[in-house]
Parts: sequence; C-alpha cells; structure tokens
Amino acid sequence: MNTINIAVIIGSNRKTRVTPRLAKWIAKQIEEITDVKAEIIDLAEYNLPLFDEELPPQANPERQLGENTKRWLEDLGRADGFVVVSPEYNRSIPGVLKNALDLVDYQMRRKPVLLASHGSTGGTQAVVVLRSVIGGLKAVSLPDPLTYTGRVAEDIDEQGNLADRITSQEKGPHKAIVPRVEELVWYSRALCNARQ
Repeated sequence: MNTINIAVIIGSNRKTRVTPRLAKWIAKQIEEITDVKAEIIDLAEYNLPLFDEELPPQANPERQLGENTKRWLEDLGRADGFVVVSPEYNRSIPGVLKNALDLVDYQMRRKPVLLASHGSTGGTQAVVVLRSVIGGLKAVSLPDPLTYTGRVAEDIDEQGNLADRITSQEKGPHKAIVPRVEELVWYSRALCNARQ
C-alpha cells in the first residue's frame, strides 16, 4: 500500500495565533494511521504576494510564478489530501488564507479537504466560507468539519499535545477527530486511485 500524504495548512499568520497548536494536534492524529504521513504547511513561511494576476490561475496556461508562489504550489501538489485549519475572523477566514487559495490552480483538484476551524463558535462561519472557496478549486470538501469549540491556547500546547484534562473526558475533540481523520484518509486513498 502506498503512503498517503496529507498537507495540514495553517491558515493564519498572526504573531499571536494559536492555529499552529490545533494544526499540530491534527497532524499527530493523522500520523497514527498506518501508511499516512502529515506535513505541516505554514502560510507564515511563504510571504506570498497579493493575488493580482491578469487571468484566473486555472485559465492561464502561460502563467509566470514568483519563487514563493511556486514553492507554495509545489508543496500543495505533493499532497493526496488536505486539512485546512483556520481561525474565524469577522465571520470569515483570514485574508492570508483566502489569498493563498486564490493563487492555486490545479494542485488541489479532485483531492479531499477536511475543514478544521476554531473561534468563539468553533469557527463555523469560517467553514461556510471555506466550503465555497474549496469548491471553486475543484477540490472535494468533506461533509463533516472539525470545529474546535474549546480554548485552543489552554487546551493544546505548542507541540500539539491535548491537555490531560481533555483526553480524560468521555466526550470531546479527541473523540470527534478520529472519524474525521479516518474519512479524510479513506477519501484520499479512493481519489488517489481514481486519479491514477
């Protein structure tokens, strides 16, 4: 069985962000599955330009890419599936995440995307926005998002470890994530086989 590669995208670049903690925790859960590898992709490390191309990326076969954009797209292209981890800003997603996704042409096409969010209501409105954007990229948005309703900064440490007081509970995010990650891997394998 071939190894499935999942890119876990950190969709915020604020200095005070807690999104990396949630992303690292999700990546750890993914890597507990046999023959699956998770790679963290942090938008703060790319310094992407604001999208100002004359044509939409999917309609521009003569596209000229800068080095940062090229690296971003190559990193996406290696993945068989994705987790987009986003905070909710003003009932939407961060501008840096929308801009990064606007730069994508076919790297996410026919690949599954698990939406993961956090915020005052679990980031549910960010998920609504992301579903629309992901559809425009011709990717497959999975039915059940992971909406983290707790306080990420208090519940997850900087290495992506969930606090013992959370894992000792009968219900909680550590239970909700399992079926979502399993579904992502199932879709990743199925769509990878179909693309081949």
